[in-house]
Amino acid sequence: MGAPSTHDHSDRPLPPPITVEVADGVFSYVQPDGSWWINNTGFLVGDTTVVGIDT
Repeated sequence: MGAPSTHDHSDRPLPPPITVEVADGVFSYVQPDGSWWINNTGFLVGDTTVVGIDT
């Protein structure tokens, strides 16, 4: 049998995700750990365009 999970996937409420500007016009979407389907995405903001980055 595998090792027990280190994450609690209970129904407890988690803090909401936030967007953090990590450099001028560069943003990271930060989702708190502890839930399923953790996202890792960001976006670049220009004068007239936004580019999404989804890894």
